[in-house]
Amino acid sequence: MSEDLKSRIALVFRAEVAETGFNHVSVVHLMKKSGIRRQTFYDNFQDKYDLLGYTI
Repeated sequence: MSEDLKSRIALVFRAEVAETGFNHVSVVHLMKKSGIRRQTFYDNFQDKYDLLGYTI
């Protein structure tokens, strides 16, 4: 995955965490908001905790 796509997912993730809180963010929701497939997410991140580490 390109860094641009990772950055886009991270932006969506940060916005969702700010709006609903970390515990309410799901990978499915991130997929829909980012316009990516499940496999694309999991090809690059193990889970939302891995994405959290990427965003920090």
